[in-house]
Amino acid sequence: AFDQRESGLPLQQKIAACALFALVRSRAVKEVTVGRLHEAYVRGCRECRVAPLAQGEFASVCDMLQVRGIVQMNRRKDVRLAKVRLSVDEDAIGHAVRDR
Repeated sequence: AFDQRESGLPLQQKIAACALFALVRSRAVKEVTVGRLHEAYVRGCRECRVAPLAQGEFASVCDMLQVRGIVQMNRRKDVRLAKVRLSVDEDAIGHAVRDR
């Protein structure tokens, strides 16, 4: 089911998903704040030579990843403090972000 839903993931969502995966893997944690994820996402955008989205727009990217079932997000009044965690495994992330 995941494979079918995730074909054609938009670039900004791919970078955000990769950033979250890298943070979770490197820090051995299950969740991070949207603020920390945005910082990692901005670094990822620079590496890919893509203009990063502002914090508010990035929150919409996180929302879309949640709708697609890739992440779970605990909403807070201050979006930067909301917690984000992966809902899928490493293989699914690899498939979702692979260029076609």
